[in-house]
Amino acid sequence: MLAQPLLPAAAPQRSAWVGTVHLLWRSARPRSTSEVLSAAAVLVLLVLSKLLNLTLPLVLRLVVNALSAPAGGQPVAATAPLVLLYCGLTICSDGCSQLQSALWGRLSFRITQRVSLRLFEHLHALSLRWHLNRKTGEVLAVMNQGVGAVATLLQVATFSISATLLELVLTSAVFAKIGVPAISLCVVGGAALYTWYTVALTTMRVGQRREVNGASKRAQDVVVDSLLNFETVKLFAAEATEARRYGGFTTALSELQ
Repeated sequence: MLAQPLLPAAAPQRSAWVGTVHLLWRSARPRSTSEVLSAAAVLVLLVLSKLLNLTLPLVLRLVVNALSAPAGGQPVAATAPLVLLYCGLTICSDGCSQLQSALWGRLSFRITQRVSLRLFEHLHALSLRWHLNRKTGEVLAVMNQGVGAVATLLQVATFSISATLLELVLTSAVFAKIGVPAISLCVVGGAALYTWYTVALTTMRVGQRREVNGASKRAQDVVVDSLLNFETVKLFAAEATEARRYGGFTTALSELQ
């Protein structure tokens, strides 16, 4: 019986972005009540943290205005509640971030464990011909990098992209509310320009990054397979040959960096 692919058959016809999102959703989709609650708590804490971060400059503005009031205005002692409020909001914001990181750590570990188990089962379901022709070092490198990449992509999508978009919307709304829509337009335009530049540069570097990853996997494959077949290497006195092979791969890798 042939092993089922990790991605559906239609995935190669899709764009790389759609395939990546589909794989992330299949990997990160909560499977139990505890995971659903953890994911919901992480999202709530993320939104709450961004709201608190947005409130801090507004409170700080009130503190500065109160302390800069002319003589006979608001006394300095009257600004104490504002200062305490600012300190409290700062502590709450940091607390939300720390609690969010703790919850995400447990959730990320479960997702990584699920992906690792699924990949392990997939490898065992492959045919005997594939296992006879396998390259152990390259397979191990792909497993380690692939499982780690899933967790990294989820973290970037949740805490970098989504959080930045939320903060951008909230900040633009605040600037528009206080009567300076030009700053809102500048913020949105700058963010859009930076996003376009980042995506374009990343797309240009994809090919180079794949070559570097391929060279790194081939070098690791030489090391692992050579050590696993240590008796054969010794029997044929091929230590120098193996060293030259590994040196050639590392040289090619250094030239790609």
